[in-house]
Amino acid sequence: MEDKDKIITKVVNAFTKKFGESSANTLTKAFSPEKVKGFVPTGNLCVDWVIGRPGFPLGRITEIAGPYGSGKSSLCASSIGAAQKQGIICVLFDTEHSYESSWSRTWGVNPEELILINPEHVQGLFDQVKFIVGMIKEEQPSTPIFIIIDSISASPTAQELEQEDSTSGKQRGQHAVVIGEGLRKISNEIWNQNTALLFVSQLKDNPGMMYGANKHKLGGHAIEFHAGLMIEVRRQAYLKEKDESAYGQRIEVRSVKNKFVEPFRSRTYDLYFNEGIRKKE
Repeated sequence: MEDKDKIITKVVNAFTKKFGESSANTLTKAFSPEKVKGFVPTGNLCVDWVIGRPGFPLGRITEIAGPYGSGKSSLCASSIGAAQKQGIICVLFDTEHSYESSWSRTWGVNPEELILINPEHVQGLFDQVKFIVGMIKEEQPSTPIFIIIDSISASPTAQELEQEDSTSGKQRGQHAVVIGEGLRKISNEIWNQNTALLFVSQLKDNPGMMYGANKHKLGGHAIEFHAGLMIEVRRQAYLKEKDESAYGQRIEVRSVKNKFVEPFRSRTYDLYFNEGIRKKE
C-alpha cells in the first residue's frame, strides 16, 4: 500500500508540474469537488433546506425551472438582495426586459448596486458573461460574483434574428446547440473565477402529449448536464382574502438534481406580493 501511495503522489506531482497547479489532485479532505468556495444566500430558509447548503454554490452552475408565475424571478430577486448585503457583486442578464426597480426593492434589492444587462442574443450573452467575469476579477480578484440569466428560454439566437422563418425544427435545435457551445466555453471560467451562475428556465406545455412528461424546457439538455444543482418551483395555490382577492401564493420548491445532498427534497413557502418572503419562513 505504501508503494501504491508513493506512485500516486509521484504521478500527481509530475502531472501538476507539467500541466499546471491543481490540474490533478486526489480526493482528500484538502481538495474535493464537493468542497466549493462559498455560497450565495437565497434569502429563503426553505430553499436552503432543499439545497442542503446555505445558498447557491460559487464555482458551479445552478438552474431554476418552473411554469409562468411560479416565483422564479422572485426567488432570484430575493437572492440578489441577500447577496448584496454580503458584498457580493450581482449581475442580472434580463433577457425578458421585465425587471423594475420598484418591484426589486420589495425583495431587498439595491438597484444602484445591481448591474443590469440586456443581451441581444444567446451568442452575445455568453460572450458578455465571460467579459464581465474577467473584468470584475481584474479589479477585485477576491470578490465573489453572482450572475443570473432570466431567462435563457427568452433569449433568441443570432440566426433567429437574421432569418424571417424561425419556426422550423432546425432553428429550435440551433438554440440548444448554441447553449451547449456557450456552456463549454465558460464552465472553467465559472469554476476558476469564484462565480455562481444561475439560469432561469421556463417549463412549457408539450402540445398533443398524451403520455410521458407534458412539460419541456427550451434549449435542450445542455444546462442539465453542466448544472450541479437544479431546482423546480411550482405554484400550489393562491393566498386569498375573504373577498377572494389574491395577496400571495404558496410555492413548492424541489430539487431534481443535487450534487451536495440527496436530491428530491421539497418544501413549501408563502410568497406575499407586497412583502416578499416573511423572515419567519
